[in-house]
Amino acid sequence: HITAVIDTCFNNRSKGIGYSSPGTQSCTTVFEAETSSSLVIDVQPFNKLCSKSLSGKQCSHINCSRNLTDSDTIDSTERKAAFNSYIQCHEDNLTITKLVRDGTETSRHQCGMNDAARSVGETAPRPLACRHHFERNTAKQIFKCTLSDQAVAGRPRTLIPKFLTSLGQSFKKRTTLELMGAIKHANYEHFILKAFEAGK
Repeated sequence: HITAVIDTCFNNRSKGIGYSSPGTQSCTTVFEAETSSSLVIDVQPFNKLCSKSLSGKQCSHINCSRNLTDSDTIDSTERKAAFNSYIQCHEDNLTITKLVRDGTETSRHQCGMNDAARSVGETAPRPLACRHHFERNTAKQIFKCTLSDQAVAGRPRTLIPKFLTSLGQSFKKRTTLELMGAIKHANYEHFILKAFEAGK
């Protein structure tokens, strides 16, 4: 039984920012969180591109680098990859009991893992939030804040975005230090339970 970490990177996912071209590739990596080595236990690449077609050659797309159709959305690969990774780990006699992922308990990664666990008659992995994603999202939320007139008094309007960025980074560092200190001085399971109750 292992604790696993999962994350997906995209070559160009149009989400939140207007990109000049849509995403065509994604790669999901799963690694263990039991040791300091963080060993990779599975990798799931998805691709809408065919190297033969790009060079003007005909391809049947059988045993091809392309494993997505044009109608498949690049975001959907997160759930597919999570499902495939769980099944691969199951076949390798590894059971993922805890999953560190970004987003909420209904994230694509978590849902994919849950679907896979049910398909092989196992209990779905316990969801754990990713600290790095939490820190980054917290900084982003602060950057979106609207400051009061008192807060911006004496500051040129052009420097407010820079000020918010600095404030977000400082807040992120401070909360991380407090979080790490709390974990060191408390029973881990008890700390998670209390944090969850506070979040409600």
